Amino acid sequence: MPQQNLVAKDRLTPADFVEVEQLVRLCNAYEGLEIKLNWEMMRTRAGNAPSDFCFYASGSLVGYAPLDGFSDQHEVTVLVHPEFRCRGIARSLIGAAVDEARRRATRLLLVCERASASGQAFVAAMGAQRDFSEYHMQLDAAADLPAVSGEVELRPAEVVDAALLTRLQALSFGDSEESLGDFVARELASPHSRAYIATLAGEPIGRIGVFLGEQDAYIRAFGVLPHYRGRGYGCQILAAMVQAMLAENRSPITLDVEIENQHALALYESCGFREQNAYDYFPLDLEPNAPGTKHVQ
Repeated sequence: MPQQNLVAKDRLTPADFVEVEQLVRLCNAYEGLEIKLNWEMMRTRAGNAPSDFCFYASGSLVGYAPLDGFSDQHEVTVLVHPEFRCRGIARSLIGAAVDEARRRATRLLLVCERASASGQAFVAAMGAQRDFSEYHMQLDAAADLPAVSGEVELRPAEVVDAALLTRLQALSFGDSEESLGDFVARELASPHSRAYIATLAGEPIGRIGVFLGEQDAYIRAFGVLPHYRGRGYGCQILAAMVQAMLAENRSPITLDVEIENQHALALYESCGFREQNAYDYFPLDLEPNAPGTKHVQ
């Protein structure tokens, strides 16, 4: 490939996004996929560290890998133009992402759609071992939603609620509050995100968030405090969130859930969500000179 080069960018330009979107559409169509990218994080980079790794051939984008941080854990997804595969581009992109992740993360996960034959073959060739998997679920428009009793209420969170949101999420998921500060700050600042606090008789019992696309809605960061679980409150919170999105004519309404989390999976299914596809997560070694990362060709 003449004039090929890898460029690490702190932030994508509008023209970059056009090229990335074209590459995503091409890769999706080639294997019938729905490649998972964190578009909101890509659009709201702080611009103080390389997070978007772009591989060009003769001036055209043929490979892309975003490095997205979730506290001290980061994720990377790799896309390569079908006509430019098996040329070391994916490994070069991963190597660059790993080098950067070493500076700011303790854990790095490679995301691969289970239906991607090329992606699964690639991670197998790397010798990566699956850590966990998630289902991507979508609301069935024909499903009967649970009735919302009004016992549990959702109120929109504001900037002054940042500490409360962080505490609710930390207690619900077992994370440290320190690790969640950046996520909550971005969530409250982004015009595409909303966060809600769930209350029972005025007492906060959980939280739920939603990312809004042009017409779609992606539910995320949904947690109920341990003491209030097993009483049907989670179903009430989710049903209220879904009804709010339907009232805005949002479609599709989607979410992700770990396959092994049978309780959450049953909850989502009871609220009308159905499995669409699955994503596997593979940890990458962040130790210097780790095999399968920096020095592979």
